[in-house]
Amino acid sequence: MHHINKASGDGKGEVTADSGRGAGALKDKARAVRAINTMSEKEAEKAGIDSKDRFSYFRVTNVKSNMSKRSGYADWYRIVSVDLGNGTKWSAGDSVGVVEKWKWPSETDTSDDISPEELDEIKRQISSGAHGDNHQSKDWAGLVFSKVLGLNAKADKRKIGRLMKALVKAGHFVIVERKSDKGRQRPMFEVVPEPHHPRGAVGSGDF
Repeated sequence: MHHINKASGDGKGEVTADSGRGAGALKDKARAVRAINTMSEKEAEKAGIDSKDRFSYFRVTNVKSNMSKRSGYADWYRIVSVDLGNGTKWSAGDSVGVVEKWKWPSETDTSDDISPEELDEIKRQISSGAHGDNHQSKDWAGLVFSKVLGLNAKADKRKIGRLMKALVKAGHFVIVERKSDKGRQRPMFEVVPEPHHPRGAVGSGDF
C-alpha cells in the first residue's frame, strides 16, 4: 500500500497510477498497480445511494497491468458495521467496521431490493387506481413503492426511480400515455397484465 499525494482523491480528482507520492520510479517498477477511489457524487446518484453515505463505498481499479490484460471494470466494496455480540445488560457492546463485496445495482435485477411478496403488494396497489410516472404528480407510483418498502419518498426518490425503471425493463410494469381529467396526455405507471391463454391453447395445459 502506498500513500497518494494531497492533490488526489476525495473529490480533488481521480486516483491513478501517477497519484503516488515520491518519484515515478516506484510506479514504473511495479508490474501491477491498483487504485482505490471513494464513490463520487455522480456515481452515488446513479446507484440510488444517498450522497451522505457514499464514503462507505469505494472501488478498486486496475490502473496498470504488465503481466495480464487490463480490464476497464472496477471491483466495488463497502464498509459495514458488524456487532461483536459482546454487549451486556449495562452496555450495548462493541461494533467494528468490516469491508464486504458490493455489487453495482443492475438495471433489471431487483432481487436484493424487492422480495416477491413486496412486488405482489406493489402490483396490487398500483392496479387499484391511477398512478402517474412523474415524481412531481400527486398520484406518483413511487409513493406506493415507498409505503410498501418502508422508504422515504423524498430522500429515497432516486432509488425508487431506479427500481421503477428496472421493473419496467423486467416486464412487470409499463408506462403508457393517458388523458387526465383536464384532457392532457400524461405518462402513467401501470401493471403489465398477466398473459391469458385461451382454453385449449398452447400453455393452457388443456389438450
